[in-house]
Amino acid sequence: MFVDLDGFTEICAQEPVEAAFELVCAFQRHIAVCLGRTGGTLHRCLGDGAMTTFGTATADASCATRALRCARTILARVAMWNRVRRRRGLRSVSVSIGAQYGDIVLGRTDAAGSADVSVIGDPVNVASRLEGIARTLGAAMVTTEDLVARVAQESGAGAPELAGLARLGARLARGRTAPVAVWLLPLADA
Repeated sequence: MFVDLDGFTEICAQEPVEAAFELVCAFQRHIAVCLGRTGGTLHRCLGDGAMTTFGTATADASCATRALRCARTILARVAMWNRVRRRRGLRSVSVSIGAQYGDIVLGRTDAAGSADVSVIGDPVNVASRLEGIARTLGAAMVTTEDLVARVAQESGAGAPELAGLARLGARLARGRTAPVAVWLLPLADA
């Protein structure tokens, strides 16, 4: 799953650098809390974004459900954060989320002695592209048929994590030749 703070380039252009830095720090703290509540793993903070996985630290039969639960937890937490921000006279923020399910490889690439752990695989690339599609569509989250089907298998077709998702159809993700069947969660009124 990829999550990104929308409009951060514009925020950086309009706000003092200290305010932008504090915004990113607060955003990352919120993501960490949500991951802690849903058993996700933060693999990399990407400035105003984060790359996360579920089921990589300990494999289990609920990783897809926990990923969607985390996405919804992030969206709820951002809505709460926005209420606090508005009371303080600060602008609201939004996030875009892209999530995919599938097999990945997790490991160290040993590049120049780097201690970084890489997460490699088509699901990683697709999730990253879906996050961009979510932003383009003005959606809270875009996910795939693979993830939706896996959640239905794990938790049943009526799982609360699937509520409000709408089938969007096939979309071509940058860098892929085959389209991906995607689902969208619209933005909620804040």
